[in-house]
Parts: sequence; structure tokens; C-alpha cells
Amino acid sequence: MKKRNHGSRIVIAYLIDFLASREGLTGGTERQLIEMVNHLDQSRFRPLLFCLKDFMAIPLWNDLKCEKHLLHVSSLASLHAVKAFFSFVHFLRKCSVDIVQTYFHDSTLFGIPAARLAGTKTTISSRRDLGFWYDKALLRNMSFVNRFTDRILVNCNAVKDATAFHENAPREKIDVIHNGLDLATFDRYSSVNLMSEFPEIQKGDPIIGMVANYNREVKRADLFIRAAAEVARYHGRARFLLIGGGRLESDLKGLIRQLGLRDRVILGGKKEPAAPYIKSFDIGVLTSDSEGFSNVLLEYMAAGIPVVATDVGGNREIVRNAGLGLLVPPGDPGALAHSLCRLLNDTQQSSEIGKNARDHIVEHYSWTRKIREVEKYYEALLGF
Repeated sequence: MKKRNHGSRIVIAYLIDFLASREGLTGGTERQLIEMVNHLDQSRFRPLLFCLKDFMAIPLWNDLKCEKHLLHVSSLASLHAVKAFFSFVHFLRKCSVDIVQTYFHDSTLFGIPAARLAGTKTTISSRRDLGFWYDKALLRNMSFVNRFTDRILVNCNAVKDATAFHENAPREKIDVIHNGLDLATFDRYSSVNLMSEFPEIQKGDPIIGMVANYNREVKRADLFIRAAAEVARYHGRARFLLIGGGRLESDLKGLIRQLGLRDRVILGGKKEPAAPYIKSFDIGVLTSDSEGFSNVLLEYMAAGIPVVATDVGGNREIVRNAGLGLLVPPGDPGALAHSLCRLLNDTQQSSEIGKNARDHIVEHYSWTRKIREVEKYYEALLGF
């Protein structure tokens, strides 16, 4: 094994398309990158962050504990993208970057060839979901770039399987490191007083909640509402709170009206951070048809509340058994409603599941533990 020179640091250039959408939303992948950068031991690592595209200014950008650059590349098929590409190559050489790690497809198509041209020691491209939205052209491009990529890093075994299958990538080239959660920050948040914010909620009402992006049909907020209609017949005081926002909101409101649930299902809007609302839930729900390794599932469990999640993607890797939460088939509101009623009817079981879930997150997914796995991974790739 090689040894680092005294005082030298491993230089890692992270390249991602953006850190926030035009609406100011920051997704799970972006947050995981930010947390990783901020938790790296900077006496041993020098992280550099590059974003291809401009985005709405967010506090997380200013809070990043590393050197950061905007490349202002809105389209890879532009003259500016070519100029930015060669500027990036020059930067990698000048700073003797050891590792280039990319996120999202544009950054991968831009960054991996640049790293190869610069002579960077190791290249890593990341996958964070099951690629349900990839089209044939993008798959061809990603498969081509994979030939020049040293490692593909994924956040769960389900994503590894999907990447190997869809991109025809060698399984031995794909590594798995699960997501982490900054428990120190998460634990500082206090639960909100939902009654003061939402008049529909009264003291003692069980709160079944979900945090979801309304821009994406795959998150299946409609399934949450349909299950609420069934649960409401047996639990008259249960309230269903959806935290999130997006273009599907009007459709969801229409479904709520259609099912006669205006006093039972509450669209709470986008909340940043969502943690204080999660801590006010009695049960946390995830209804996605496709999922990588869910950050919100980690947050539900860290809050010590029982979860009901669809059995897709990496959810089974987090909820490993019924003692940690309940899994239901995707697209089945009846099964979801049955599991919710089971938890509402057995408060002792719900409490035990919540406690087990919290202990599980502390033991396996705290960033104070997870970052050591990440650092050892980088060092191993470079032979240290």
C-alpha cells in the first residue's frame, strides 16, 4: 500500500449538474453530496465542488466547507460548454486532482472524459436511483462513458442491479455505499405545533404524514390520498398531512375533493427543513413506485416513528424486517391502508417499531460512522 506524503491531502473534484432547482428545491442526491463534503476530514482530503448549471441561491451553498465553482453550462451542446470543458481539464491538471466524482448524467458525460484527458488518477460516476426515466439515447451515452470510468458508486444494491442491467455495466465495477444522515443536526430540530398551523388538526388526532415531491408522478402522492380514504372509515380522528410542493398539487386537490377528504387530508406545502414536521408525525409514509435509497425514510426512522413504505428499490435494505417498519406492494392503496390501520390499532407495536428504527439509524447510518466508510473507500481506490 502506498503512503501519502506528510501533509499532503487527497484532492477530490465533485461535479454535479446543480444543487437546487429553479423553485429552490434541493433533492436527496444534492443533500447527500453536501453532507459528505462537509463531513470529510479536511486534514486528509481537499474537496472541490463544481456545478454545471446556475441555480437559485441557497444557504447550503454558502455553508459548504470547500472551494466551489459554477461552470455556467446550461447545455452540453453549446460553444460555452466546449470552453468550460477545456477549462475544467486545465483546472484538474493544475490542482493535481486525484479523484473526479460525478453526479447526474450531464455531469458524467462532461466530467468523465475531462478527467481522462487531464490524466486524473481515478474516476467515479454516481447513480442514486433506478433510472426509471432514462431513454434509449441516454442509456447509450452512459454505457459508452462507463468504458472510461474506473468505478460506479451507487447508494444501494437495488440501484447496483438496475445499473448493471440497464447500462450493461460490469457488476464488479459497481460499489455500494448507503446514504448517511447528520443526526447531530437532525436532533436539534424540535417538532412543530401542527394545531397552530393547520386548523383541521385537533389535540389527540393521530397524524399520518408523508414528505414528497409533487412534481414527480412516481412519488405517488395520489396513493397516499386513496389509502387515507380507506383508513378514514375506521379511524375518524386520523389526519393525513402531505409536506411538499410541485406541479401536481392541483390534481391532488381535485382527488381530495372527489374522495370527500377536505377535512382529513392536508396539503401542508413545501417546508425547509422538513424535519420539524416529520417529528410531529405519528406514522411516516413513503408511496413511491421507484426509489433508490430514500433519505426521507432515514429521517422518519431517525425521528423514532414507525414507517410504512412501498417495497421498491432500496427500501427493503433500510427496513430489513417488520421490527423496523412495514413494507407494502407498490400501487396498492388497500395494502397501504391495512398496514396503517394495523399501526393505529396497536400503539405498543408502533412505539416499539419507532424505537427500533431510531436505534437502527444511529447504529448504521449516522454520518459520523458513514464518513469513515467513504474515506476508506477513497483511500483504497488510490492504494493508500
